[in-house]
Formats: sequence, structure tokens, C-alpha cells
Amino acid sequence: MSSRKPSAPYYQRLRDLLAAAKDDTALYQAIVDAPFHELLQTLHLDLGIMVLLLVNEQTQTIDRIALSNTEAAHGAVRMSEKPFTDIKIPLQHSKNSIAHAIATGRPQGVSDWTYLFVPALSGQAARYNQAG
Repeated sequence: MSSRKPSAPYYQRLRDLLAAAKDDTALYQAIVDAPFHELLQTLHLDLGIMVLLLVNEQTQTIDRIALSNTEAAHGAVRMSEKPFTDIKIPLQHSKNSIAHAIATGRPQGVSDWTYLFVPALSGQAARYNQAG
């Protein structure tokens, strides 16, 4: 990843994009799409896909709420054996890196998407999404 920091106008444009959202659904979509509005910054930030996840307190699952409108995201959806919003992760799952990040409050890094999707998808299915 580049050490070049985005400019103040970049951040102002992000704020404007988020402020334009008319409802929660539009805001969620704006959150995952906003970082891609300027190609050069997207490249410097090494972004390809963004997913908004929220904890569902009632079901104790991590739910997928919004997915960026990018080619990488579309490829992952095309390769997935489950629809995007049907992929739910138990909040307490010990082998899932997202659940671990929530439990510990510390960021996690993975090179294999298996750890992002366990137990909702098999390792092979998760890697197909990653290859998409």
C-alpha cells in the first residue's frame, strides 16, 4: 500500500457523498462506494472491494449489509455459491477473523478469504469468491 495520504478535497468529497444519502440503505451503499470515487486514490489505497458488515444483535450473527459497486465485488458475487446477504457468520465463531476482530477490538489480516467466510462457506467456496 502506498504511503501517500489522500488530500483534504478527497475527504470533503467523501463527506459530501455520504451526506447525500436519503435513507439508511443509500447511506450503507454510499459508505462502500465512496472510497472508489477517485481512481488515483483508490489505487493508492489498494482498494478493490468494500463490504459493510453489521452485527445483528437478535440473531448474534455478522450480516452483510452493502457491497461496493466495483468489478472485483461483482466478480466475487458471480463466483459465490450463496447470495451476498445470505452469508451470515455466527458472532462467537472462534475461527472467523471478522468475529475475532469484533471480539478483541483489534484488526485482523488474512490472505485467504476462508477465514472471512467460515463457517458459512467452505474453504473452496471462499477461495472462489476471492478469485472472482
